[in-house]
Order: sequence, then C-alpha cells, then structure tokens
Amino acid sequence: MDCMRAKSADDVSKAAYETRSSVTSVKLLELFEPYGPYVDGQLVKGQPLAVFSRGNYTSKPIMLGTTTEETVLYVFAAFEKSVDAKEYLGLIAGLKPQSAAKIVEQYPPSLYPTDQRELIAKVSTDLIFSCSTRNLTRSLLSQGQNHIWLYVWDHAFSFKGWGPISWCEGRVCHGSEIVFVFGSAPLANFTFSAEEEILSGDVIAYWTNFAWSGDPNYSTPPRQWHSSPRADIQGKKLNVKDVTKWPEYSSVNNWTALRFKTPTSELISRYRDEDCTFWDTISYTTYP
Repeated sequence: MDCMRAKSADDVSKAAYETRSSVTSVKLLELFEPYGPYVDGQLVKGQPLAVFSRGNYTSKPIMLGTTTEETVLYVFAAFEKSVDAKEYLGLIAGLKPQSAAKIVEQYPPSLYPTDQRELIAKVSTDLIFSCSTRNLTRSLLSQGQNHIWLYVWDHAFSFKGWGPISWCEGRVCHGSEIVFVFGSAPLANFTFSAEEEILSGDVIAYWTNFAWSGDPNYSTPPRQWHSSPRADIQGKKLNVKDVTKWPEYSSVNNWTALRFKTPTSELISRYRDEDCTFWDTISYTTYP
C-alpha cells in the first residue's frame, strides 16, 4: 500500500489499464472497472438501487435510458481474443455463483457458439444497464413517483467515431447517444448524415424541453419553438408536434419507451421484458 500511495495518479491509472484483463478479485466486474465509488455510509450511503428502493431521494421528473449494446465497449476491451463456452461458464460462476445455473439456462452458450464475448456483453448489458434501469423505474413508480420517461438508444454512428476502439464501429456502445445530445460531431471533424442531423435535432428538442418544463414533450413559454434540421427539410421551424410524443413510462402506457434510431424513432413496449423479469428474480447486486 505504501508503494501504491507513493505513485502518481498517472502511474496508478496506467497500471490499472495494463492489468485490466487479469482477474485479481472475486469481484468479477472489477475486471471491467477496477475503480469506483466506495460506499462509506457517510458521503455515499449505499448502492444507488438500494437507496432509491428505500425512498431516499428527492422526487423530481426523471428522464433516463440506455443503449442497446452498453457493455460491448468493456467486454471486448477486457477480452481481446474470442472466449469459448468453458470460459463463459467460468465467468458466470464468478459473477454470481449462487445463480450461475439459472443465468446459463437463460443465456445459454449456444446463442453465440463461435465467440462468447457477444453473450457476455448481452448478459452484462441486461444486468448492469437495461434491466437494472427498468427495475429502478418500476421501483420509483411503486413508491408514487410519477413523470418518468424511458428511452432506448439504438443507433450506431454512420461515421468512424470510435478511434482506436474499433470494436465499437457499427455498434451501439456505451455513450453512443452523447454526440447527438450535444450535436457535437462537427467539433471532432465528423459529419452527421442527413438522417442523423434530424435525429440529433429531435434529441436536443426533447432534452431542452425537459430542462425547461420537466417534460420532454413541452417547452416553457416563451421558448415554444426549437430550431432543427427539420426546418431545412420542411421549410419551417420545428414545432414539438413534429416529433413523436413521448409517453410517460408506466403500466397504464404499457411500459412504453422511446427507441431512438434512424430513419425514424419509434415507441416500443416492454423492452427486454422476458430477460429483465428474469433478472428481477435474481437481483441486481453483483455479488454473490
């Protein structure tokens, strides 16, 4: 420990990166993210899902979502070569030993016989992102929280925007929506396609409306219009009526989320329903 404390932050970061594919703990997820917040009971009082489930939060309108392939970024970085079925079974046993048999039954190796990295990404995306997010929203709703909007990001860049992270080209990796939220592709010398320009404009409309009014569908006067590439295509400014009305996430609305994609975003119901219902029975605590 004294040796580690004597090192610079850069030295520690470099060492963490160079040893990222070495399992050094029974906590398997540390293979992908070895450093994170520590639950000390004072500043960080508990795991977020547990804290929310106890009602320890300030009630506000909530807009949240995930990408369809969140953990492809991390899985293919950690495992640079293909993973076979035996290795997959070992990883699942290390991830949740008490539930490993059930998980393998739900996500059998036969789904991706040539490379289990795809299946590992599917399992971990559901566990860590898609299904835990669904679990959180439904927990909040059960406590009387209203005004929740859920999205699923399902669009991969049309341009080569991942640099050395080549395995994310053509995939919907973690953070894929950010460049569209800020319309920032030109800042990195990338060019949106015509459809992506519209997608980004729509996303900005939803996000700014939510910031103004607490509802992604409505802006607050006097800002009743939002400039968008639709203005060039349709010859007029973008009215919120020009974009899909985004319903609140609730049982009344059949658990509807907004799937962002090109050429047109769409409403979907009960996203990842079967697998997420499975994870609800397993739990989202990562260990054991």
